[in-house]
Amino acid sequence: MNTVEISLLIGISLIVGKIVNVLCDYLPLFGEYRISDLISYMINKKLYTYPLNIWLRNIYKYRIQRVNIIRYFYIITVFYLWGTRISICTFLINLVLYTLFSILMIIDIENKIILFPLNVLGLIIGFYYGIMTNGFHTTVFGGVTGMGIFLGIFFLGILAKWLIKFFFTLELKGEPIGFGDVILACTIGLVVGWPIILNSLLITIVISGLISSIIILFSWLLNRYQKFYSIAYSPYLITGAIITLNYQSILSKI
Repeated sequence: MNTVEISLLIGISLIVGKIVNVLCDYLPLFGEYRISDLISYMINKKLYTYPLNIWLRNIYKYRIQRVNIIRYFYIITVFYLWGTRISICTFLINLVLYTLFSILMIIDIENKIILFPLNVLGLIIGFYYGIMTNGFHTTVFGGVTGMGIFLGIFFLGILAKWLIKFFFTLELKGEPIGFGDVILACTIGLVVGWPIILNSLLITIVISGLISSIIILFSWLLNRYQKFYSIAYSPYLITGAIITLNYQSILSKI
């Protein structure tokens, strides 16, 4: 790898990281404010004085850390994708896929929402990626399986919410698993295909269980434990998908 190639990859990583950070800042706001107001807001950069919503005050306290994490993450990711590429086309589609996953995950963590237009875009990109790497039948069956499993979990969550309300007279806000997670599971199924989607969802469940247990433990130790506290589930789904994509040969032997 020569100096020009290294410089080009660093430039790509910085540009993509900047795009991810900007989109994560502004996409959650487009459903609540006029486009003219948002354009004015972007130009003026009055992050703390412009009265958009509570989201800004909460998120921008941690924005510097997020910006730096994304910047370094994409430097590592771009070099990794370039080093493992089969062709320029596979490098670009992988970069687009990782970028979409990053935006979905960050917005879900910061806002507890998966934006529907991003999910639709994910389905389109996931279908193209799956067809290109796995073929039509494997891709479609993987997508149907991922959506079917998480649709079942979605309805189980609704049932659990009803049972909690019935037996404990507690009204829970939102759903344990949102429908956005169901669509995201379908996207991941399209990307990894059948039967790898089973490994991906298994990894997702294991990781979510471990991290949730750690969160609950530390919350309890710090006297900040809250019953029925909801967490973003897309990071676990995406982590499971990325692990599966990069270690398919190992997982297939397990």
